[in-house]
Amino acid sequence: MPRYINTWDVNAVTKYFESCSANDKLTLKQLSKKLVVLLALTSAERGSELIAHDLRFRRFHPEGVSFNLPELTKGVRTGKPLKISFHANFPTNELLCPVACLKEYEKRTKHFRPSASKEPNKLFLSVNKPHKPITSSTLSHWVKDCLLEAGIDNNVFKAHSTRGASTSAAARAGISLPEIIKLGDWTKDSTFKRFYYRP
Repeated sequence: MPRYINTWDVNAVTKYFESCSANDKLTLKQLSKKLVVLLALTSAERGSELIAHDLRFRRFHPEGVSFNLPELTKGVRTGKPLKISFHANFPTNELLCPVACLKEYEKRTKHFRPSASKEPNKLFLSVNKPHKPITSSTLSHWVKDCLLEAGIDNNVFKAHSTRGASTSAAARAGISLPEIIKLGDWTKDSTFKRFYYRP
């Protein structure tokens, strides 16, 4: 059965981010939570995919940033090509741009990271020493904290709800169904329609 009968408005989160300070004025925890949510909303990714982001496999492009996911994550079957995660930039509004947020986060966490380029270098690190890669539980807490700060009831909507919220918003904005299915990495449109799409 579907978990939710409705979803939250993505505009509530974007308005909240626009009301906050510039990226370089945020605390590391605020910046971390913002980056997780921006990446989730611009890609409709699962938490397991966001956790898998590794800076060894990050590439900047004129139109955004991509991560090759180096390991199997939930929803990826053996034999299926590993996913490339793409996040488009938003140059007209740096407060909502995932690429701008990512660059500030990388700058802020650079001295926590391994010096050898071939060592595992997970994107998301704990804000507390010794700054190890975060767990899926921490990622969920960050998303839920951000939803609450944006005025969304996080007792009702959990971290996973970003997938339904972002893809429902995309559908309302006129993005085609095949594009949404590709974005959500679903094998058939009935999954999106039954479990995620809320007009």
